[in-house]
Amino acid sequence: MTFYTIIILTYRISLILSVFCIPTFICILSVYIMSSKTIQNKLKKLQSSYDKKHTMMKKKQYEYEVISNEVFRIQNTIDYLKNCESVKVNIIKNYGRDGKYVYGQVYYNINPQSTDKKPHRFMIGKMSEKKTQSEWESICREVFFNKVVKEHI
Repeated sequence: MTFYTIIILTYRISLILSVFCIPTFICILSVYIMSSKTIQNKLKKLQSSYDKKHTMMKKKQYEYEVISNEVFRIQNTIDYLKNCESVKVNIIKNYGRDGKYVYGQVYYNINPQSTDKKPHRFMIGKMSEKKTQSEWESICREVFFNKVVKEHI
């Protein structure tokens, strides 16, 4: 109810009640109390609606944060795997006892979230195996993926 409506109702009721000798201020008071109850009811409804929507918003906000963290973790893992794909491989020939072995060495990020690099050296074959440099590199990458990268997938 607007203030203007309250005034009009008060005036009409006061005219009706003036015939019965009831003071005008009692009439105004009664109209105000009636309008106050409707305002209180509307206020309660609005407050309950606000509470429901606020709790729903908090739940959705928490869900958003959880999903956002998950997306961030997945993006880091994707970036890590892309970097591991393009890792530079060093082939070390004539290494070990009497220079019989071929080793592969790779520098890679320790885990998806870090920028610290760590070397990883491992044996990939013997010198008696006659292979080209590109074949040794592909074997080295394959061994590297099997030993190190699968930990983070």
